[in-house]
Parts: sequence; C-alpha cells; structure tokens
Amino acid sequence: MSYEAFHRDPVRGYCHPSLLPHLDFFTSHFEDNIKGHVMKVYLERPNWVAAVRLPFSDLPWSTVLIKRFGTRSPFHPLLSPFTASKAIRAFRMAVAVQNAGVDTPQPLIALEVRRFGFISWCCLITAWLPEVTTARVVLKSHTP
Repeated sequence: MSYEAFHRDPVRGYCHPSLLPHLDFFTSHFEDNIKGHVMKVYLERPNWVAAVRLPFSDLPWSTVLIKRFGTRSPFHPLLSPFTASKAIRAFRMAVAVQNAGVDTPQPLIALEVRRFGFISWCCLITAWLPEVTTARVVLKSHTP
C-alpha cells in the first residue's frame, strides 16, 4: 500500500489514496467537521479516542477510529521540534506492522499541526473494527 504525503498549511501528514478526495474534511476545521458524526467516545484524556461515522458513501470504510493525542508531560511540547509527532510515529508503526503481515486496523490518515516547529495537535485515523481483542488482553491472559 502506498500512502500520499501531504502538506496543507498548517496541517501535514500521510493519507490513504482513497481518502485524498476528502482530505479537506480532515484538514480544514477538523473538530467542527467531525462533531456531528461521533458515534462513541472511548477515552477523553490524555488522548481523545472516538468512533466516527464518515459522511461519504464512496469509501470502503463507513466508520473510522480517531485518536487525538494529548500530552502527558510538560516536556513533550518542548521536545516536539526534534521528533515526529505521536500520530506520525503510530502511523509508521501501523504500516510497518501491517507490512509484516500482522493483522492490525488499516491506518488511514496521520495529521499533525505545527506552529513555529512545535506540535500544536496531532491525530491518527484508522479503520474501525467493531469486535477486536487487544494486545493488552492477549498478553495479560498469557502472563504466568
């Protein structure tokens, strides 16, 4: 799978080719655009995680999972000019895991907004899977 890198000031990231025609929905007024489409919120802090029904009928995914990363430490923003955002790192890892043949939710979009080089906010969007077993559950079930 080949993803498209994009930069639409101030948002940049990577996008699945099927979502390119709808990229403005995710990059322009992101929070306002998704507000009416949120189905379920799983976490509020430090990361906001929610299932969102997409308003597009031409996509293979009707629902996506959006994870907007928060900060856990005051040092994260200070180090952000020197590292990729959590969303970009998670996106790259998901692509690598998927390329290795491990079943994982399809990574769709990674977004980050930087101001003066510092990460203002970032999020990862993946295909939503209604019934999954998390790695945490599997590892806990095999712990002696």
